[in-house]
Amino acid sequence: MAKTVSLKEAQATYSLSLDKTDLAQGPLILEHEGEPVAAVVPIAEYREFEVWRKRHISHPPSPDDEWEQGRQAFERMRSELLKTHKGQFVAIFDNQVVDADAEIGTLARRVYARFGY
Repeated sequence: MAKTVSLKEAQATYSLSLDKTDLAQGPLILEHEGEPVAAVVPIAEYREFEVWRKRHISHPPSPDDEWEQGRQAFERMRSELLKTHKGQFVAIFDNQVVDADAEIGTLARRVYARFGY
C-alpha cells in the first residue's frame, strides 16, 4: 500500500528518513496542496521502468501485437481459467488476468476505467 506525504510549502526544505522496509510496503507518494506530484519507488522498480520505457519508445507495440499477446496468454491459461472462472468473461492485461465477471459489459466498463481504452 502506498504511503502519502503532504508537502505544505514549495520553498521549504524537506528531509525524509526512509529504509528498505518503508519502500517494500509500496511507493511513497508526495503531495502538494492535496495533489500527487511525485512518487518514490525502490531503485530496482525504477530500473525496470526505464527498460520498459526505452523498449516501448523505440518499438511501441502495435494494437495487433498486443491483441495477439493477450490471445496467446489466454491460450496458455485456458485450462486453469475453465476451472477458476467457469461461466465468466476474463480480462487479460500484460499476460495476467486482471478482472472477471459474468456480464461482459460490466467487466468492460471496469477494465476500461482501470486501464483505459
